[in-house]
Amino acid sequence: LSKRMNFVREDKSIGEWEFSNADDLEGLRHLVLNDLKQHALPFIERYSRLAEVRKMLESPNKKDWIELGLNADNRVATLDAVQMVEGDKAGAITTLDDGIKSLEQSLTDKSPDLRRRLLRQRGFDIRYLRKRIEESDE
Repeated sequence: LSKRMNFVREDKSIGEWEFSNADDLEGLRHLVLNDLKQHALPFIERYSRLAEVRKMLESPNKKDWIELGLNADNRVATLDAVQMVEGDKAGAITTLDDGIKSLEQSLTDKSPDLRRRLLRQRGFDIRYLRKRIEESDE
């Protein structure tokens, strides 16, 4: 629900709704409603099903994650959350462990100092989530 309209359009085109006063807003009503009906509502409908979200998150195709508005790091945390909602604590921990490994592998071409810094920054959320899951009673 927080995505920009160009994100949910098939062609990713950017359209602007320009207005400077309340009368202009009334004139935009049809355009805004049309965009919502054609683009936003189908996107919401498609991703309102957890199984569809999980399918996209588990896809090896990065384009699928980007379609959801996620980068590789956000994908790991979101997939983890889906697994926890589904009651799969072991799977969630495995997802986080795999996410850290994947992050480490993606940084192998960086200098040791930069690699450590990026791993600390980008891996913080994943490690934090893992710790919280391990500490949970569920």
